[in-house]
Amino acid sequence: MRSIVVLAILLCCGLSAAETTLTPPTDDPIVMAARLANQRYHLNKAALLRILATKEKIKNIHDKKGIAARVDAIARSANLNDSAFIPHIMPFLDPVLNTKEEIIAAIDALGKLNAREAIPTLSFYCTDETGKYKAMRMPAVNALERLKALEAQTHISQIQQDNTGLKTSSIVQISKFDSHEAGSLLVDALLHHEDSHTRRMAAIALGDLGDLNHGDALVRALTDRNPGVRRFAAESIRRLEYKPAVIYLIAALEANVAGKHIYSTFLALTNEDIGFNPLANRINRLNAIERAYEWYALNAADYRE
Repeated sequence: MRSIVVLAILLCCGLSAAETTLTPPTDDPIVMAARLANQRYHLNKAALLRILATKEKIKNIHDKKGIAARVDAIARSANLNDSAFIPHIMPFLDPVLNTKEEIIAAIDALGKLNAREAIPTLSFYCTDETGKYKAMRMPAVNALERLKALEAQTHISQIQQDNTGLKTSSIVQISKFDSHEAGSLLVDALLHHEDSHTRRMAAIALGDLGDLNHGDALVRALTDRNPGVRRFAAESIRRLEYKPAVIYLIAALEANVAGKHIYSTFLALTNEDIGFNPLANRINRLNAIERAYEWYALNAADYRE
């Protein structure tokens, strides 16, 4: 059985019979196979780096054979998923010193290698309006999307950690990404996290995501025990223009917690001034709220899901 495992490892690494003699014999054939695989990896890596380094020696853009070899080496480097290749591939983004084929290969490879240092140059290719780098635009867009997805996953994993500071920081960042999983985590943080600051940040982030499906969670946060959470939930509802929240906004006015912000959202969604003043006495506030309920009874059809 052990010999079969060894043979499988050798085949996966693409080792020939001759290459198996490069490593001294060992008593454990599995260890021997692992050593051979590691040695083959480093030999392959060194060979690719030598090919990439030829760019420094060969400046002839008509050297089609050299260009093809470097394009192939760049692509193979990405497949090794080793960040050590990043500084060797970055120079191939230069539009002055490289061919179109080399640049496109480098863009794709750096996206796969999660090379965040490449983002400024990738953004340049995405936003170029001269048309000179048209061929690089879509590869750059795809690479940036890949980098954003990887970064989003990093923040998603941090939201799930126990560290409140790390969680809050990631909540702020995750709103920059379009992620269904992120939305679910933010809703959970808004409704269940014990730290009020984290809940406030989640309310803001849900507004930033701009997904109406999160409106219901924001409505539920209008009764949060923390006034700041109520405020930012109301403000995110306004940004989402989530009209089914109107009846709940009226109800939230009764407690007059974060009343100024809740009423501001009510006005923005309905354009109906009921004369509510959070600083007025309780009787005047209740009269205004009663007017709001009467108005809603006549217009409810316009504010239902």
